Amino acid sequence: MSVVEFLQSKSTLLAAGVCGTLFLSYCVYFDRKRRSDPAFKQRLREKRKKERMQNGSRGPRMPIPQFTNQDEVHRYFLEQLQAGEEALNDDDVEMSAEYFVNALLVSGSPREMLRSFSETLPPALVEKIISILPMASQRLNPLMMPGFGSAIPVARVAEEPPPREQSVSIVEDDVD
Repeated sequence: MSVVEFLQSKSTLLAAGVCGTLFLSYCVYFDRKRRSDPAFKQRLREKRKKERMQNGSRGPRMPIPQFTNQDEVHRYFLEQLQAGEEALNDDDVEMSAEYFVNALLVSGSPREMLRSFSETLPPALVEKIISILPMASQRLNPLMMPGFGSAIPVARVAEEPPPREQSVSIVEDDVD
């Protein structure tokens, strides 16, 4: 390889590197500009809602499986929790509530799940979960096999307020 060929290949590599760096800088700049736009999240929510309406899907994006064993129930439970968190991060309260309700319905202890939801999730989302719980229960419970998931009527869970904490004091008596 001669000196001229080496310099030409080196300058070609340098030019390609500079072009690549400029392109990446362009992408980063306009992505930051787009994300800092105050109306960006609103437009994104509207776009996703419009896509959902066009697809005709009002319910959860993933099909409800036939539960044949506890592993499928557990996997479905975790998938629904994760999808609910993602929808909540996207500020899609309705879809988030539907995902969390699906997870609540297949959990072994819906009262405890509802209590933890009320402690960790925004109050508006918890109210939405409670409002759609009976309807979702009717949709999901026929698919559940006996012994899997919720063993109590879900409508009762939504109607009952979470139990209050009770304090107990122990008094020792001297018995002689």
